[in-house]
Amino acid sequence: MPKRLLYVGDLWYGSTALWRMRALEQLGFAVEAIDSTRLWTGWRARIQNFAQKMKIGMDAHGINNKLLLRARQGRLDAVWIDKGIWTKPAVLSALKLQHPNAVLISYSPDDMFNPINQTTRYLKSLRLYDHVITTKRHNVTEFEALGVKNVHYVHKAYDPTEQRMYPLTDAERVQFGSEVGFVGNFEHPRFQSMLRLAQAGIRVTIRGAAWRKIQHQSHLNLDIDPKNYFGDSYAKILQATKINLGFLHKGNRDQHTARSIEIPACGGFLLAERTTEHQELFEEGKEAVFFGTDDELIEKVRYYLAHENERRKIAAAGYERCIKSQYDNYHVFKRLIDRLFE
Repeated sequence: MPKRLLYVGDLWYGSTALWRMRALEQLGFAVEAIDSTRLWTGWRARIQNFAQKMKIGMDAHGINNKLLLRARQGRLDAVWIDKGIWTKPAVLSALKLQHPNAVLISYSPDDMFNPINQTTRYLKSLRLYDHVITTKRHNVTEFEALGVKNVHYVHKAYDPTEQRMYPLTDAERVQFGSEVGFVGNFEHPRFQSMLRLAQAGIRVTIRGAAWRKIQHQSHLNLDIDPKNYFGDSYAKILQATKINLGFLHKGNRDQHTARSIEIPACGGFLLAERTTEHQELFEEGKEAVFFGTDDELIEKVRYYLAHENERRKIAAAGYERCIKSQYDNYHVFKRLIDRLFE
């Protein structure tokens, strides 16, 4: 009989939570889902954002009540909660009381010691989980300092049904391609680095709805496409772009991001900030290329735009590394689940 797992996360199309849930289904769990995606706009969204800033963890969709209702129904072998900044400690205790053998799992793709990610409810709930999973290696000791047991680090992963190589048509190469590109959220340090590229005479295409705010204030060499891309369109952009930039989220103290894996998994050439984790995931200069300063970034962009065969060889080796090292969600979470349910 398959283990019954209750999955709670933001399950909108394109979310990494949706891909994690799919991987758990592929691993043989009978998965039930509670979608915590925020759907509010306008004044409701502003109230919820204010509550988050005050670390209140406002439960806008009644997730705690849904958890309590499900706790009174049927067997549960595991409960997986993404972040859970709104989860009440009393609700986790009730789940454990109703299902004493169920494994309670907290997972976060973000730095949970970044103040914008924390709430009072989250901090009070941490010790009630059987396992806490983080994609930030530095969070492991920080969780343990709070008395949290069974903390696990896993790196980011890609979904092979979405992030893969496609047979691109000539029209798609024109539509999605660019010399140098970045897909992701706005952050000022990223903007400054790409502005330096633009000022050096390098054309950069930036995609993402959050860049709309600077669309009319940027450089002539910065082409801003203020839309979010998901699914095959996102993968085709990474594949068709000659050089994909991999910037890190400074507030999360990132050492790597989801894009670090997704770009090579789509057959794209990755040029990312140099970190220990990036160097662990990909061999520098052979499977990906890294930079430490804006001057080095400009130098590497110019070099690899001028050396197409070398660039293609590195992109192909990065793709093979993703396959060989099994960086996909299924295998990353299979290794994790084997540890959690030993």
